[in-house]
Formats: sequence, structure tokens, C-alpha cells
Amino acid sequence: MININVPSCIKYLYPQAEFIYEFDPEEEDPILSFNDRLRWFSEDIEKPTYEDLLAVSSEVNAQDQLNYLRTERNARLRETDWMSNSDVTMSDEWRAYRQALRDITNTYTSLDGVVWPTKPE
Repeated sequence: MININVPSCIKYLYPQAEFIYEFDPEEEDPILSFNDRLRWFSEDIEKPTYEDLLAVSSEVNAQDQLNYLRTERNARLRETDWMSNSDVTMSDEWRAYRQALRDITNTYTSLDGVVWPTKPE
């Protein structure tokens, strides 16, 4: 069974769509689950099929994984934001650490296997 993020795929295809998707991880048949659990409110937009969502699921998953990576990276940057205050002199080590965090998405596309830079003492 292919596991897709239905809400993310719908938002990817139709950013303005209004819908509710009631997810049940115990549902055995994803197509029946999709048809029974998607309530579509956007009358001016054609309701997508499960096959429509499957067609974009790989790209959406890759974007989701990159967003998870960015979220973690941003949290690590926020932990060190105090270093960039005007009354603090940032060392070269801290500057390099923060730059390495900002550059992490140039090397990695998900949290899988990421090697985070070492925070200076």
C-alpha cells in the first residue's frame, strides 16, 4: 500500500480548495478511505481523484521532507539568535556554525541522515 499525505497533495494541486479529510490510520483500503473521508466544499474546483493525488505524491513528499528539515534548522538557528544581538560580539566559530545551519538544505533534502554542524562551546 502506498502511503500519501492526502491534505498536502490536495493543497499542492489546489491551494485554494476547501475540504476536510478525516484520516484513519487503521483503514485498510486507501481508496475507500479516501472516497469516504474527503468532504469537498469547493464547488468551483473539481474534486481530485485518488489517482490525481498519487501522481503528485512523490513530489509532495519530497517537499514535506524538505520543510521538516527547514523547521528543525530554523529551531536551531532560533536557539542562537541571541548571538546576533548588537551588544554581543559573535565569534568566527558561531558565525560559521550559523552559516552551516543556513546552508544545510544545500546538502540535505530531509532529516534522514543529516549531519548537523557542531555547536560551539
